[in-house]
Amino acid sequence: MLSALTSGCTDGLSFRQDDRLEIVSPLDGELVGEPVLVEWRMEPRPASVKGFLIFVDRAPQPPGKSIEHFRPDDRSNIYESSTESVEIAAFESASSGPKNRRNRHRVLIIALDDRGRRIGEASDHVEIDVFRDEP
Repeated sequence: MLSALTSGCTDGLSFRQDDRLEIVSPLDGELVGEPVLVEWRMEPRPASVKGFLIFVDRAPQPPGKSIEHFRPDDRSNIYESSTESVEIAAFESASSGPKNRRNRHRVLIIALDDRGRRIGEASDHVEIDVFRDEP
């Protein structure tokens, strides 16, 4: 009976850990200044992986979907890279507070195929503190 109730909720999900994709810099919990160079590796890197999408403070699209999943006016904080690194020049301030403060941000990376669609469940994320020395 339980399997009949849950089977519709699990369509398309693999429920296995895919840890081939790993962010190597910055480290989880690290305090960094802007700009931030995010570097990762995917080992082994299948030939089907043609690029990556990097999400800051937002969720990615479901597996099998491309960036077209998001409306054109709703693609802020999404970066694309064909290599295993991207430089993020500036992060949006988490709040309007005192100057010289830390802002916590979540960076998440997914793999893309040659048509720009998310490949499976492979991803990694870190939470970093971005120090902003504002005038």
